Amino acid sequence: MASVLILILLSTEVVHGEGLDHVVFDFRGRDTAEGWRLNIYGTNAEGVKRGGGGKMELVSGKHAGDKALRFSSKEAGSYNFISPEIPDGSWRSRKYFAAEIRYRRDGSAGRMQVYAVTPRGQYAISLRFDGTQTWTSEIHRSGWSRPGTPPLDWSEITRIYVHGSGTQFVDIEKITLVGGVKRIHLEENRSDAELEDASFGPRSDAKMEVSQTGLFKLDEAVSGYNLRLMLEHEKAKAERVFAELILTPPGEPARKVAQREIALRSAFETDACLTFEYKQPQDGNHLLDLVIRDAEGRVAAVKHFEFLLMQPRELDYQEVVLWPEPQVWKPGNDRWILPATLTLRTTGSGDTFPVEHLVEKLKSRYGVGVSKPQGNSADMRLDYVTDGIKPEGFFLDVDASGVQLQASSSRGMYYAVRALLDIARQSSFARPEAGILHAHCEDWPDIPMRVYTDFFISERYHKTPLTAASFKRHIYDQIAGGRYNLYAMQISEHVQYDSHPELAPRNSFTKAELREIVDFSRRHYVDVAPGWNTPGHCGWLVGAHPELQEDGERKTLCMSNPEGMRILKDIAQELVDLFEPTYFHMGGDEVTHGWNRISERTCELCAGQPRNQPLLEHWSELARFFEERSVTPILFDDMLSIRWNGGAPYDCAEILPKLSRNLIITTWGTSPLSVPTEKLRELGFAPWWVSTAFGAAKMDQFPAMWKLYDACGISETTTWVWSNFTHSDYNRQCNYSTPSLHANAACCWKPAVATIGQAALIHSDGIHWSNVMQVPNWGTRKLAYRPISIAAVCNDSTRDAEAGDGKGWMDLGSDRDLSSLPNGTMSIGGIPFDRPKAEKDCILLKQEEASRSVEVGRRVLGFAFAHAAGADEPQTKALCQRFFRKNTDPLAMPVAYYKVRYADGGSSSVAVRLGYDIHLWDCRPRARVMPGPSTYWMGTTAAQQRLDPTDADACVWVMEWKNPRPDVPVRDVTFVTAGTEATVGCLGVTAVE
Repeated sequence: MASVLILILLSTEVVHGEGLDHVVFDFRGRDTAEGWRLNIYGTNAEGVKRGGGGKMELVSGKHAGDKALRFSSKEAGSYNFISPEIPDGSWRSRKYFAAEIRYRRDGSAGRMQVYAVTPRGQYAISLRFDGTQTWTSEIHRSGWSRPGTPPLDWSEITRIYVHGSGTQFVDIEKITLVGGVKRIHLEENRSDAELEDASFGPRSDAKMEVSQTGLFKLDEAVSGYNLRLMLEHEKAKAERVFAELILTPPGEPARKVAQREIALRSAFETDACLTFEYKQPQDGNHLLDLVIRDAEGRVAAVKHFEFLLMQPRELDYQEVVLWPEPQVWKPGNDRWILPATLTLRTTGSGDTFPVEHLVEKLKSRYGVGVSKPQGNSADMRLDYVTDGIKPEGFFLDVDASGVQLQASSSRGMYYAVRALLDIARQSSFARPEAGILHAHCEDWPDIPMRVYTDFFISERYHKTPLTAASFKRHIYDQIAGGRYNLYAMQISEHVQYDSHPELAPRNSFTKAELREIVDFSRRHYVDVAPGWNTPGHCGWLVGAHPELQEDGERKTLCMSNPEGMRILKDIAQELVDLFEPTYFHMGGDEVTHGWNRISERTCELCAGQPRNQPLLEHWSELARFFEERSVTPILFDDMLSIRWNGGAPYDCAEILPKLSRNLIITTWGTSPLSVPTEKLRELGFAPWWVSTAFGAAKMDQFPAMWKLYDACGISETTTWVWSNFTHSDYNRQCNYSTPSLHANAACCWKPAVATIGQAALIHSDGIHWSNVMQVPNWGTRKLAYRPISIAAVCNDSTRDAEAGDGKGWMDLGSDRDLSSLPNGTMSIGGIPFDRPKAEKDCILLKQEEASRSVEVGRRVLGFAFAHAAGADEPQTKALCQRFFRKNTDPLAMPVAYYKVRYADGGSSSVAVRLGYDIHLWDCRPRARVMPGPSTYWMGTTAAQQRLDPTDADACVWVMEWKNPRPDVPVRDVTFVTAGTEATVGCLGVTAVE
């Protein structure tokens, strides 16, 4: 059967409308590779600079008559095949979601790379081979680039490099830019066999099949869609067919949205698009029928699809937004005002802790007392029920009569309590009297096991201390708060083991501290699993025992040395005794990284055997160890995937069928890298998906992909998770810290949320996420916010008339200042501030500077501080180095302090931590979400106003602080720097009374 992609070619461009596909290179009908050239620049395996050779030649393509361009090398050093310059055209004015590359592998298990080159940088896309010579078509959203490189804009692409080394080849038929800005996952909901039941008309004699499809939104701001598909047919001669699309929105009748004629060519894959306009009336599943008719109007092929559309929420400071997003949420308009004392009644059988937790929080946050009712009625009812509510789910109702929570399990009741507390926080925030919004909520998780994994990698490289208090804070706010129900702690050497005390570094827990964390986590319904990594990433063990290194590799454990296994079992037994776990995370990823660093084999114990054999024995022995203790081990899959790290030259993927079936195989990547779930299930393994970063670019795949796994989650791997600022490219680190933990939790609970996309999700929900972390325990139902003027101590301006003159906001000029922040009386998230109206309207400090004191002169419950920081690129890198080398704060690195002086001569110091309480004023949008601030203001610079006035590029955060001595008058407050490279600005102070 010949294949036809329905996208019509005209030269190298598809011209069916703005925003559609653009074919960059199509070799299928070409007779020459003119314009391409080869540059060998590396040293080959024989040590010859620019050694080896390579060539380009046209070879047979996928179908008879088609051609492909083969890029081949022999014993070559690193090289690039460089394309001719890609000509300009109207296509550059359009938007592209990704590039589709159609290629054939060379039969090895290696890889080659395709570089997209733009004026802004180079972006590497990996083509991973699987040991076969099969044709494949892959869509790549972006590629790897150096830190600081702007995101890839496909419309700016100027050249393509095909990169590799050694002896290998790849055949490329075509590279196409896919029109659109967002992929929408299509899922087949009915089979072609049901065609007779569909009312599309009589069947055609022509045999045809729709074998590939893709749906893309053309622009976030418009209602256009781009459907790409492939037809396979048997006709050898060209003919016409007609395609039509029939859309059925949720709750509405079907409608025809597109119809067009398509010319089929039997020997070629013909690129084209079907576009349609559709304005989404409501969220939900949409049905899409694709009907292909022959020239006589008879039905040649039909495909039935289902796709999910969710409208992103608009940002509304006053809106109550639950996290994770509920399945059913019906908010009202009124509030139930919290009384000074309320009655609470519980019924049914369940844990008492959710009730105890609710009572404690009502008292500490709002000063509300709780008593038992005299009769059957009560202000609050918490009912454990036996049916009608899904596992871990709950019902929540608030109305004029009070509150009722229902759940069928203790964990579900705990989630109901946390949801109620979040509603109370948001509907009481910055209001004079506390109350709870009237609402009806029905909620349950779509994914039963939701996993958060901490690898404890960063803790080895900096001085930030490990404390039980900081971990409990993180568990409460982000792990239990996000409704993860398993916390996998790859604790490794960060325990003071009895059997091997030599493993513990300076930064480690005592067993008592670790037990405190485990007990706290389980009390909040998050199970805990210990773990470590072996035999790769095993520097935590071989660092203390270099004699156990494999061939002297400082991070790889020798699998053949019985002493290494003895130590692993010793400390595993201690962890099993301490944690009493259900699961144990063995790691197991990237073992090849260490092997590849070993120049020659020197270990007598490992000599004479392929590396995959001792790896099999190593993991199998550990699996038996845990099975004997009724503990289920977890193992990563990259070493077991031929397209990842399990291919040549070590062929570790071959051991997968021989591994013990008590292992859970978990992937930290996505298709096509990970082992297919159907293969794992066929072999008898349970598959999990726990990514080592939040895949924002792949969120469209989550709802369908996660259905295939028994558990889903995220792993913190390369950052200090409390802070959004631990790397010179802090934006990338947000893949692992607060904003991504929140986004991932939301998607694990309700995968449909993923279709909104990370940017839209964080824009609308990020302020609300910040609002429910680190909630102050004011201890009263009634608060007053009284702005305090800072005008008398301001030393600089939020405006900047001239760049580089040593004054003005960050000294970047009028295009890049904070002049959009209002002066006079203003509100940030409901908290009022009195912003000075003079030219000098802020306190701006550098290095070791301190402000003059802001007079207070009265008793206060606390303060709300508005602030922001700034740093250029060299300063940002220096701040990162300072964090790793000098920070001693258990949460994040302070860049400023508020010094509070009392009338009796006492004082308090309030730390302002970078990436936790404050960030760079012009940071990327997702970095704005942090545990410390209660809310934040967003604005635009003059430069951004010209580009896109709806996309804020400036931010100011508000941090609430509870006064530990509210009975003593506060004399004054002084803003001081912490002596770092950051410039810090205080923009307002408000007293909380």
